[in-house]
Formats: sequence, C-alpha cells, structure tokens
Amino acid sequence: MKEDGDYVIMIRDQFGATQDDFGNLYRLIIRREAPDFRLVASPQPGFTANAAQAVQSSTTLRRGDITLVNLTVERRDGFKGDISVSATGLPAGVSCRPVLLAGAATKASLFLVTAEDAPAWSGEITIVGSAEINGQKVERQARAASLVWATGNRALDPAVSRVARTFTVSVSDRESAPAQVSMPEAVVETCKGAKFEVPIKVARRGEFKVDLVLKPIGAPKEFKPADVTIKAADAAGKLVFSLANAKTPLGAQTFYLRATPKFKYSRNPEAAKAVAAEKELLAKRKAAIAEETKQATAAKAKSSADVQAAQKQVNAAAAQLPPTAAAVKAAEATAAGLAKKLAALEKAETPPEEKAKAVAAARQALEKAQAAQKDAQAKATAATKAKTDADAALAKNKTALTAAEQKEKSVQALTKQVDARIKAADAKIAALNKANAAKDVTFAVVSTPVRLNIHATPVRLSVAAAPQLKQGAAGELVVKVERLFGFTGPVTLQAAAPSGVKGVAVSKITVAEGQTEGKLPVAVAADASVGEHKFSVKGTLKFNNVALESSLEAPLAVQAAAAETPKK
Repeated sequence: MKEDGDYVIMIRDQFGATQDDFGNLYRLIIRREAPDFRLVASPQPGFTANAAQAVQSSTTLRRGDITLVNLTVERRDGFKGDISVSATGLPAGVSCRPVLLAGAATKASLFLVTAEDAPAWSGEITIVGSAEINGQKVERQARAASLVWATGNRALDPAVSRVARTFTVSVSDRESAPAQVSMPEAVVETCKGAKFEVPIKVARRGEFKVDLVLKPIGAPKEFKPADVTIKAADAAGKLVFSLANAKTPLGAQTFYLRATPKFKYSRNPEAAKAVAAEKELLAKRKAAIAEETKQATAAKAKSSADVQAAQKQVNAAAAQLPPTAAAVKAAEATAAGLAKKLAALEKAETPPEEKAKAVAAARQALEKAQAAQKDAQAKATAATKAKTDADAALAKNKTALTAAEQKEKSVQALTKQVDARIKAADAKIAALNKANAAKDVTFAVVSTPVRLNIHATPVRLSVAAAPQLKQGAAGELVVKVERLFGFTGPVTLQAAAPSGVKGVAVSKITVAEGQTEGKLPVAVAADASVGEHKFSVKGTLKFNNVALESSLEAPLAVQAAAAETPKK
C-alpha cells in the first residue's frame, strides 16, 4: 500500500470460491516492505500427452542422463535482484552448474547431468539460492514441491501438491539413458543482429536409432530458434539462429532443447539376461551332477559286488566251522582215550621190559594225538577268525553299499531339483521376454542448457584522450571502435553537445569497413562555452541488416582564448 486510504480485501479458497462461514479463520498482516525471496524446486515431469495433465514424478537419474529440476521464485515486496541458484551434496558422477535468475525472473531450471559410469545412489541434495538484499548476502534453501494427487485434466480435477523440507535424488546404475544431447558449456557471447551456430552433440546408446526433433524451450519469443532435426544416423548437428529482432532482450539468456521421440523400448531386458545366466549356471551344475550320478552308480555297483563277494567268504568261512569243530572233538576224544590207556599201562603189572615198551608206545601215540588235537584246535580257531573277519568285511561292504545307495538317491533328487529350476527358469525367461518385449514408448530428451550473454551492439566505443581546445581553434575527437562478434561494417559517428553548451561543432563521419578508429572534426567558435563538457557520441551501424546504436560520453575541454595584446 503506497498511500493512506480505504482498501477492500477479497479472500478466495484454493478452488477460487468464497464461503460465508464464520468457522473459517483468516489472518491479515500489515507490515513494512521487506524485500526477500523464497525458492521452490520441483522434479521435471516426464512426457505427458497434453498440458492439462499433471503427473507424479521423482528425480531419478539414469547413467548418461540429463534431468531438469524446475525452480520457481516468489519475490517478495518488490525484490528484483539477481538470484544465483546452485545444488550441493551431489553424489559422485552427478554434476550441476549454477543458474542465474536475473532481474525480475521467477522461473528457471537446474540441469542434473550424470556420467556414464555413475554409481547407484539415493539421498538428499540441497538447493540454495543466494542474492544480495540491502547490501547483505542472503541465502534461502529451496523447498521441494511434490504432487500428492495427479490428474488427467487440471481444469476438471485440480491437482494437489505440497512442499517438503528436503529434495531427494536417486541414481540408477542398472540402465543408461537412450540418448544424451549436449550443448557447449561455455557462455556464448553475442549481440543483437548476430547470426551464429551452436554445435549440438548427441550420444546414442543401445538400439536408439531414431530422428531427434529438438525444440527450443525457454528461449525468449523475440529470437526463438527453429526446431532442429538430428537424423538417426547422425551424432551431431547445429542450432542456427539470428538476433534480428530489435526487441531482443539483453544480458544473460538461458534455454534448452527438448525432443519427445518414440522408439522401441524394452523396460528391463537385464532381468531376462540375469535369469538366462542363472539357467546357464544350472545347466553346468546339472552336468556336474550327471557326473556325480555316474560315479555314484558305479560306486553302488562296486559296493554291491563287494557285498556279494564278502557274503561268499562268510558262507565259506561258516562252512569250515562244523568240520573243524568235529575234528577238534575227535582229536580230544582220541587224546583222552590214549591218556587213559597210558595210565592203565603205567599201572599194569607186567614184565618191566614189556611194560616199558608198551608205555613208550602208548606215550608216543598220546603225544601224536595231542599234536593232532592242537592242530585241530588251531584250524578251528583260524576258521572262527576267518568267519569273524568275513562278517566284518560283509558289514563294511554293506555300509558302503548303503552309503552308495543314499548318494545315488541324493544326486537323483538333486537332478530333479535342478531340472525343476531349469524348467522354472525357462518359464520365467519366457514371461520376462513377453513382459519386456520392445514397445513403442514416447519419452523426453532434454539437452544441457544453451547460455547466451547478449550485448546491445557488436562495437565498443571509447575515447583515448579528451581534446583540449581553445576558443576559436579546431581539433579532433578521436573515437576508438572495438569490433566484436565478427562485425566489420562501417560505423557512423556523430556527437551532440550537452544542453547549454554553444559554439562547439562536431562533424559527423563514417568509420570505414574494418577500421578501428574515427576522427571527428571539432570546430570551436570564438565565443564557445568554456569548460569541461560531456559530449554524447553515438555510433550507428547495421549488423546483418539490423540497425543498431552504440553510445558513450566523451569529455571535451574548451579553454578561453588568450587575451589579445593592445597595439601601441
């Protein structure tokens, strides 16, 4: 409010309506002006069918991608200063150049550029705007805007949004952008009337082989360039335009190129490749299991043969037990009988010679019988041991056979499992191939920014030294002409005296093509105004047939003429 008076205040809700409801509370604040600004950052929506749509989006970056973050500035209480906006806390592989909102600008974009080898990441970044207000540097952190309720038609179903304190970014290392359009990083210095070209580089990836029709976005209407088509086989192009409009805005100007191509896109081809790789590993595992099965079957057959051979040994050893036992029993009976006979002979009352002979023969027979008994006992012991060893060998071979049978069953079960997994992998691959079949998809490709600094003219005028002329004298005003941006044409120079200065005439001249200096003749009348004067020098020219004008203030001093000496 610039002056005292009566004012009417109208209040509407977010739907543009009013309600006669005393339950609604409103707050009116009246305060002194306090120039300031607030900054809101929002993700750039992807492709939409029409401008009436509002779609939810997030700042997700692919490798080799360029993603916009839209900036909106709320300038308060007439603040019109320049605001520099930058992003900090960026992850490795992501870069973002600061952007300048000059003067009263309220819209701009940050460009997040990811390298082709950017690692995966997710986190918060900080977007800060800095400006000078009342001689003091101030910084304001941007709030993040997000869409809570999307809509297909803003007019019929208004979108609902909100702001958050943090701005979240994620980087995916699983996919690369199909194309990346890059413009020169350096600011293009130019001027009104200039015609120039800006090179365009296109990096294509995968199967992206379609034409790119690039449309300039954000360029002032006074010089908006024409669309540029980069053919499918080309990796470069040129943005050609001129600044022929006399109303072309000066200073920093930023815009970018945007294309919405349609091409065959597979949403997640890596998924089918991953399953195919898993299937390949399973096939190798199956081959290894087949070898294990072969070995297990061979081991089972050998163990079975070993069991049969051991059983035969057990049977043979068992067959030896009864005869050896009978032989022991017979030898024991024979030895017992002979022992009794020997005892009887020893007790018998027979002639000594006859008795001695009979006893010796009986003792010899007994010793032989005892030796036979011992031999029979040894054979019986050996047969028993052979039976025990054969039983142990049979048990061992049976254990080995059981283990071999279990191993065979195990590898057979494992084979079934692998076969089932291979079958499942085949089904999954088929499903993934079907789900990820290439489809015609329209998506947005944006370039890095085109940054211009537009000057008023292609010449810069200057005066090396101020002329010092006396009344009634003549001289020259030397004007230097610095030619810029390839301008070589003639420049017409003329100077006008400041108001109230009389008697100083500066002739109009033309600086020839390619010349860098002009000498304007100056004639000072005898009654010219004395003093330090600021003459307005104007240079007019045509640059690519566009009439332009450059000016400066040139100092020119007029000194009083020396008084004449009276004649005697």
